[in-house]
Amino acid sequence: MRKKILALALVTACILASTPVMSFAEETEAPAAGSTKHIAMCLYGLDNEAWAAFIDGANDFVAQLPEGAAEVDVLTSGGDDSKQVNDIKSYAAAHGEDAVFFIDPSSKANTVNLVEACEEAGVYYTMEAHRAEGLSPWDFDHFVSHLNQDDYGAGYKMAVELFESLGGEGKVFDVMGPLGNDAATARENGLQDALKEYPGIELVDSQLGNFNQQDSLNLVETWLATYSEDMAGIFCAGDSSALGAIEALKEYGLEGKVKVTGIDGTSEGMQAVKDGLMVATYYLNQYAIGGYGAAYAYYASTGEYDFLNEDPAKRMIYTKTYTITPDNVDEYLGAERNDDFTLEHLEDIIEGYQTPDDIEVPTSE
Repeated sequence: MRKKILALALVTACILASTPVMSFAEETEAPAAGSTKHIAMCLYGLDNEAWAAFIDGANDFVAQLPEGAAEVDVLTSGGDDSKQVNDIKSYAAAHGEDAVFFIDPSSKANTVNLVEACEEAGVYYTMEAHRAEGLSPWDFDHFVSHLNQDDYGAGYKMAVELFESLGGEGKVFDVMGPLGNDAATARENGLQDALKEYPGIELVDSQLGNFNQQDSLNLVETWLATYSEDMAGIFCAGDSSALGAIEALKEYGLEGKVKVTGIDGTSEGMQAVKDGLMVATYYLNQYAIGGYGAAYAYYASTGEYDFLNEDPAKRMIYTKTYTITPDNVDEYLGAERNDDFTLEHLEDIIEGYQTPDDIEVPTSE
């Protein structure tokens, strides 16, 4: 496990070396508009392959633009709502209307503050995943698009994969994502609904793994000390948690015997599926989300994407996702990333359109 953590540290070091991670001590005077757009990837952190994939996608989008058209920076919040808002304000002050944002909000509650900060600064932005109740892009002049993967579907489908691998019977355990995280909540809801369809499955315990490999390893070790003989399966809200669970199972010689599912479709998660250590994972393709998310905001800032006259429904997107099993893992593991992030291909990321219950989606005239 230490080798894997070291490998992740090296990946993070490479990202830090190639993409500036910004911090701001004070506000600066906004410069006049220039020829280079500054794309800020606003993320929780860098210690997760999924977050690193967002940055890779944005960098590859910029590589498809004319030289000097844009550059990518990274703003990390560590889950601190105030820091994320203040960093966005400072970045917008530093780069004026050349600032462009892709935002993975630190929390659902913080999305209102983030929208207010961007609208006040007059900068264009896309958001990923989190969204406060009642908040919609079409109510604002600079909120270009809201991108979201079907996290409920991810939780439901991975639960079904797990239960089917057990023949519909057995004791399972639930490694949850962070409290207050929209994606984690939706995945948990999917699991709970799947449980209703499998009366032979007993959910013994649900505890927080926080999308963190070490936290999840520690949690599963605690379970194993009591339930090792009865444990049939482990549902994990993220691949990082699944990898931690697998490391704990190895200590008991139960890897591959106790069934495990993850969500995210990270390279390590896919490799675990290939190696028979995981039943399945759900590929969310954060690489494409980061690239297209940055592209939507960039093209809006240049005036090339007239999103205000777009069908409002198309501004709330469900992105494409894929179930990864031993049958198709070779198709995705190590596959070359060749997404076309150009203006003509913005819709390539779209699986469908969101229809939330808390807002009325306008129809185009």
